[in-house]
Amino acid sequence: MAETEGKATAQEPTEPAKETLFDEQADGDNQASAASGGERSRALDDSLSMFGARTSGVSVVGATVQIGTIIGRDGILAADDRDRPIVNLITDRAVVELGRVYVAPTGFAELGVPVGRTGLVLFGTRPRWGNTATATRLLDGVKAIYELRFAGALADLPVDQLPAGSGFILDATEARALNALRPQNLADLEERLRDAGSRLVVVTDADRAAEHGSRPVWRALATPPDAYELTVRHLEDRLASREQGEELLDQAEVTEQLRAMTPGAFDVHRLVELAADLAEVARGRGTLAEAVERFEARADQAVEQWFDSDELAEPHRKALVLALAVLNGMSFDAVSRAATLLERIWQAAEPGAAPGSRRPREPRGVRLKAARARLTHEWRSTRFGAAELEIASFWDNGYPERLLRHYWHEHDYDRDVLLEWLRQVADDVEVAVNVRAAGAVGFLATFAFDTVRRDVIAPWAGSGKGDERELAVAALAMPARRAETVARTIRLVADWASRDAQAPRMAAVRALGGSVGAVLDPGPDKLLARLAHGAEGRVATALGDSIGELLAAAEPDRQLTLVSLLASWSDEPRRGRQAAGVLGFLQAAWTQWQREGDGPAWPLLLRLADRDRSMSAEVATLWRRALVAPGADHGVRVVLRSWAFAAERDPELRRAFVELFMAVPRTERQANLLRHHAERLRTAKPATPDTARRLLEALTKAS
Repeated sequence: MAETEGKATAQEPTEPAKETLFDEQADGDNQASAASGGERSRALDDSLSMFGARTSGVSVVGATVQIGTIIGRDGILAADDRDRPIVNLITDRAVVELGRVYVAPTGFAELGVPVGRTGLVLFGTRPRWGNTATATRLLDGVKAIYELRFAGALADLPVDQLPAGSGFILDATEARALNALRPQNLADLEERLRDAGSRLVVVTDADRAAEHGSRPVWRALATPPDAYELTVRHLEDRLASREQGEELLDQAEVTEQLRAMTPGAFDVHRLVELAADLAEVARGRGTLAEAVERFEARADQAVEQWFDSDELAEPHRKALVLALAVLNGMSFDAVSRAATLLERIWQAAEPGAAPGSRRPREPRGVRLKAARARLTHEWRSTRFGAAELEIASFWDNGYPERLLRHYWHEHDYDRDVLLEWLRQVADDVEVAVNVRAAGAVGFLATFAFDTVRRDVIAPWAGSGKGDERELAVAALAMPARRAETVARTIRLVADWASRDAQAPRMAAVRALGGSVGAVLDPGPDKLLARLAHGAEGRVATALGDSIGELLAAAEPDRQLTLVSLLASWSDEPRRGRQAAGVLGFLQAAWTQWQREGDGPAWPLLLRLADRDRSMSAEVATLWRRALVAPGADHGVRVVLRSWAFAAERDPELRRAFVELFMAVPRTERQANLLRHHAERLRTAKPATPDTARRLLEALTKAS
């Protein structure tokens, strides 16, 4: 074997060490992070979805973090103050699903005329009329469709920075977007859209017709889609039978109510939830009476007034509602713990009845009904395997956002109590509960950024504790996806990155992963490279965690770029960045796994390497350098063992494993090290004898 990598072979050991630097990384904070990384990721997805956002498919266009000089030393300057558009990809799958259930409103064809002619329509409508669905259908035929958030004026929209040849849906219900919109502004915007081959649907309130109704691009809906037909379509999609759906509506005695529904009473979310409830009844879960009761309750749009009513006057009822607002869709046990905790905080703040006084006792069903919530039984992944859990959720999934916003603004005397409660819920025994509480903190930050940053997020980030750092990172995901707060979120992360202290720098490294880094376009690579300079072990593995998160959510070309970034660091002579490349690679290889359908879970990097020759070469290079990197021996053993254990249980995975590692050694020393590891795999407990044997045979043939 030729000696082709002089940098890597200068101090190569001849066999793996017993205990090295990775022991520290594999024990402490990062072990917990690795064990619970998937759970954290799922919980963050759930939290963002509850508040109308996602972890993937979102990017802040043109938002970069500049590196410069601060007071005579290297530092990191924040992004500028210009309004930045945020694009949120509507997946092809979602578009197909929409096509199965969509019901066009009267006048739909006329809505599309300006889009086809100039690429732009100002779409006047009413809330909850299914406007995103209608806008999506108006953009049929474009390469990709994005929801667009932009806090600036429509005239200033930087079309040239958006993905070309695409369709965009901009919610402009706020007055600012269309203020002072002149004919020349529209003409310029139409020209920019035409040059980019793109289309734009601007969704606004129909009442703006007084200002914009005379414009050629203005169109408005007079009525929503047919309520009965929409509900039937959703039932047909869920039950694969239109006839069964119509029969359920008749049995529930809501057919005539739906046919007679007025535009003012139309609520697409309410109708979709009705279809979901009736489909559950058809499967033997719940009753028609319960489904109809929830349907009627959702008609009450005065949710805030309900929260402040005598119906929820008892603290235990109000606490349950607020706990559901944070943990909607989680186990009843978790919701109950959070509610009890809030009651205790209230009691401590305002002592009430004397000790020994009788507390109100209500059956759980009564409390849940008062909270407009229900229980279902669902199989969920837990730390020790799948289990059937009692899941508590509101009848209307729109409640959490409205209730938390209302409680913050109208019950302002309790803001400190609310934040203290969320801090304590974030210290729960369940990782998913921790992340959900952090997600609620992040939601509050979208309209109270400075207060929440100062009182909760910054203390978490600066604590130096791994779990609290992860909470700060999770909390930033929501404000990073809102046009009103994204610039401040980026500046906050940049500020942490410029600090000398390790705690805020670690927080910056982690925030530049799936939380904030995932929304930056084209990505946080330059800043990550800056932070990798001089990185010691913990920062290096944190970089691996963040790059692993970016890998999991990225498109193939971007995935190759990220792996190549690690490979370039691993080849640098500077110890810090070399360690970041090697240990970061090992951390990403250890924590990121992917399951497709009912198949086995694969190490993500092995899956990517098996599908792409260029990726395979980069991953093999990283393994090659990890084998001989100082301080990485134990890390190699830990990751190699986890990969081999997966390969032992699946022949296709085993084939990919052996093929990849056949390409790893380039020197006799590297080959000998890999043989030592393979021998360990054969004798370790648990052993992976077949995988080890095949790897040893392949190495022998190649020598």
